[in-house]
Amino acid sequence: TVDPELTRACASTCKGATCFTKPIPAFLAFCADIRAYTWPVEYGLPYVDVALGMQNCCLMAHALGASITLLSWAQCSAEEERQLRACLEIPDHYQIIANGILGYPARGVTTPARKSIEETCVIRGAEQAEAVEKVM
Repeated sequence: TVDPELTRACASTCKGATCFTKPIPAFLAFCADIRAYTWPVEYGLPYVDVALGMQNCCLMAHALGASITLLSWAQCSAEEERQLRACLEIPDHYQIIANGILGYPARGVTTPARKSIEETCVIRGAEQAEAVEKVM
């Protein structure tokens, strides 16, 4: 949705989305039609399928000079889900996987420094350390 009041109402259902500037340019709800997944082995497939679609949306937005900030839906309450479904008229047979805010990123913002591998990775054993050193 791109309606300012509706985007604000939708964003209010997502934890962590209250820090965005007003108005929020666009709100996206990424959903899966769970009627298509009938076998027990397909339990996790809606998440995979929607994640692939989300990735493509993020890449397309970037190609157009826009940006999507993805918002987790894993911690939603029953009331937040009810509110978002009501705002966007999402039927019960659609599972909400994640949401996003679409807009244009601020220009001229300094990119934070990349963390070193020592800050982000635990390496155990000599073989793993050698493999990492070869990559770096």
